[in-house]
Amino acid sequence: MKAKLFRAIAFLSVLIVFLTSSPSLTAFAATVYHALDPGWVEVYSENFDEGFGGWTPLGGQADTKLDSRYSKSGSYSFLVSNRPDTWAGPSLDVSDMLYAGKKYRFDAFVRQDSTEKNTVSLIIKYMIEGASDPTYDQIASTELKAEGWGRISGYYTVPDDASDYIIYFEHSDKSVSFAIDTVLISTNEASAVTTEAKEYQEISYGFEEGTENWHAYSDAHVERSSNFSHTGRYSLYTSERTSPMSVPAIKLSSLVTLGTSYEYSAFVMYNGRSFNDEHEFRLIISYMTGDTKQEKVLDAKTLQKSNWSKLTGEFILPDDASAVNLLITSGESEESDGYVAYYIDDILILDSTMKNQLKSSAVALRVLIIIGIVFFMAVMFIIMLKKINASNNLLADAVTDSMTRALNRNSYEMQIAHLENYPADCRKLWITVCDVNFLKLINDNYGHRKGDDAIIRCADVIISVIGRKGRVYRTGGDEFVCMTGSDVTEKLRQAISVEAQNYKGYPFSVAVGASSYHPDEDGSEPNIKIILERSDKEMYKDKDRIKKEMSGMM
Repeated sequence: MKAKLFRAIAFLSVLIVFLTSSPSLTAFAATVYHALDPGWVEVYSENFDEGFGGWTPLGGQADTKLDSRYSKSGSYSFLVSNRPDTWAGPSLDVSDMLYAGKKYRFDAFVRQDSTEKNTVSLIIKYMIEGASDPTYDQIASTELKAEGWGRISGYYTVPDDASDYIIYFEHSDKSVSFAIDTVLISTNEASAVTTEAKEYQEISYGFEEGTENWHAYSDAHVERSSNFSHTGRYSLYTSERTSPMSVPAIKLSSLVTLGTSYEYSAFVMYNGRSFNDEHEFRLIISYMTGDTKQEKVLDAKTLQKSNWSKLTGEFILPDDASAVNLLITSGESEESDGYVAYYIDDILILDSTMKNQLKSSAVALRVLIIIGIVFFMAVMFIIMLKKINASNNLLADAVTDSMTRALNRNSYEMQIAHLENYPADCRKLWITVCDVNFLKLINDNYGHRKGDDAIIRCADVIISVIGRKGRVYRTGGDEFVCMTGSDVTEKLRQAISVEAQNYKGYPFSVAVGASSYHPDEDGSEPNIKIILERSDKEMYKDKDRIKKEMSGMM
């Protein structure tokens, strides 16, 4: 008990820290995703507990239903089946949720009715102004290797000239049914370039809105490009360079505070057949002190062609610095085609001094809050644990027969309803029917207390044989039904025979009959009622056999 309480308190402490440092989520989404990235807010979430939530099969050419068999959160997931093609998956019109030029994050969980390795992709379909055909972009994809839930997650920036957005899930095998659950769309509240006052100053450039005041430091052609990007749709491309200093630059004099520590980072990529497979790039701060030009190399790396790589460094500008520029440069000319052309994206300038101070203050405050909350939660946890134990006992009583400890008739009816709705679950199922013999004789001649004892003995024998390998239901006064994955008839008869030798003042005997799905007799799809009828017939055959054998003894 103490160990469990300690682990629970430790878990709650970590959870409290996490929650106090993160934006809030819808209750069901929080149980799965826990928290959003700092600065991000929830746009949309759905777990299908209240219905389909506007989701439909793309093209309307597949069957859908709310599936209670599996769910990642809540009670239902959205299942799509009988799909005519790989693209025929769950879809949602998000035209009223997304805005052009804004970056979003998409998260969801997917599950397939297959044990084969398959790929599920999240696609966005939209129209470009003036175009006659829609455009399709992949947001993210994930590989499913089994029947469990897999997470799909990705970022996407909506194009400036796009409209009529629809997102949908595509499965690589059109014959496979699959489900989605706990869909979440979130976005960063900040704009592409953030220079307003914040907890700490942050300036970012993603080039989704344009070149954003980036320019050529010396003779070069600088333009926004959609050919390649690190994130989003656009990056900044520098070409037609004539010197080592023909590089992209941004003036920082009006953006940063002198004497303050800043973190600088940028992603760089180059390609082209005429360029070497490796090339050095540098992140540089250029500035003037008086009449002297200064350069500070923040980072220098040898990059591989066609791969995005990050340059990063930290620097405090002197109080007398002027004409400050951030440069992203390459090495000297060494290729046949002149100076290397390259792409830059996701540049970030962060006030690290204030950020670190705020982090330290926030941590100290959280520690004080958490100390108080943990003690409070410890008391609440003990109270909650007692209530849970009481609730579990009530729940067990609701599905258990109080006399025999077997599952009761209500639980049995629920399981039969499930097997009627999902007949495939019957394919490897054995149904065994057991009935106490001579119960009327026992009640009339030895008393009802002995009759109850015979029923309890029957249940004890069955439960001891079945154990955790199946389920035992009391479906009537002296009748029991067992559901197992294999035939247990002989084991039950042997155990009943041993128990019968332990004479307790009355004859003890149990008839047993079992059956399973027979494709030759039952057809391509199992029917639980037919299997039950066959088991019942086998039980009555056994009952007649026992009566004939014991007719001369009684």
